[in-house]
Amino acid sequence: MLLNRKTLNDQVIEIILGKIRDGELKPGERLDSQDELAVKLGVSRSTVREAFSKLASMGVIDILHGQGTFVKKVQDYSYMDNLLASLNLLDKDSILHVLEVRKVIESSTVQLAAEKADE
Repeated sequence: MLLNRKTLNDQVIEIILGKIRDGELKPGERLDSQDELAVKLGVSRSTVREAFSKLASMGVIDILHGQGTFVKKVQDYSYMDNLLASLNLLDKDSILHVLEVRKVIESSTVQLAAEKADE
């Protein structure tokens, strides 16, 4: 049996996402530098760099060279892309829960659209 072990950069991602979710980091706010965050978390700078790269590809942060790294303001149209990109950070049970919720929301949406539809 294989154990599901998260990489250090995935753990850094979880910490940053948690701070955003909890409101400790707000849209537009500047994150600590890679060096500062590496020291605070006790990981290497390359681990933080990889985490930042993944977060940027997920649309969560903007990396502006020479200026810093900032929490991105999430746009409505990018919500689903961000959610799908985030699924790789979840364990199997969490993914199943997301799919269950999605099924409930989507079936309710279809039902409501059918009820409100006109010719």
